[in-house]
Amino acid sequence: MPSKEQTPETNVIPQKSFNYSELTEIVAKAVASAQIQLASTLAQQGDQNAKVLAEALRESKTPYVDPKHIENEKMMRDQMRETERRKRAAKRAEQEACPHLQGSSPESATTLPYSSFAVHVLDSSEVIGICTNCQKIISSRRPEDLRWFKVKSTNVRSAAGQRTFYDNQIAIKSRQMMDDELGTAIPDVTSVEGE
Repeated sequence: MPSKEQTPETNVIPQKSFNYSELTEIVAKAVASAQIQLASTLAQQGDQNAKVLAEALRESKTPYVDPKHIENEKMMRDQMRETERRKRAAKRAEQEACPHLQGSSPESATTLPYSSFAVHVLDSSEVIGICTNCQKIISSRRPEDLRWFKVKSTNVRSAAGQRTFYDNQIAIKSRQMMDDELGTAIPDVTSVEGE
């Protein structure tokens, strides 16, 4: 075992002595640093807690929607579309079966040989007619409707007035025809965008 005289000086830790004021200053700096670090940590946690609380408040204001309620609404929309499709099909069938003669409605006592179309001349010079029995709309734009304009009628032709267009044919073709005027198949209303 080596003696104390043989111990190398490199293993000796020098010891420093502090007076009271120096020790107080070191402790005060350590406490202040710890307080700053603690305040910073609490502030970060407070910010995170505030975000969590704000999100919870937002979510609490969103009303709960029962999945059965959503399913029920979808079923009701589908039923409404089907009902509308059937109404259009029934209207189309009624218009196809109508003889378009005066007095041919079920409420009339006698049928006359005159056309039941009320004819109107638009300011674009297009001539349209509306059956007073079934509300079918005919147009001078469709060749298959022209025969109805030749049938005698007791309805007086009306007119919207006179306007001059640069090109009357473009003005006539610019009028958008409604579904029941097109004479085509009933549009499919069962598919709607967004569902």
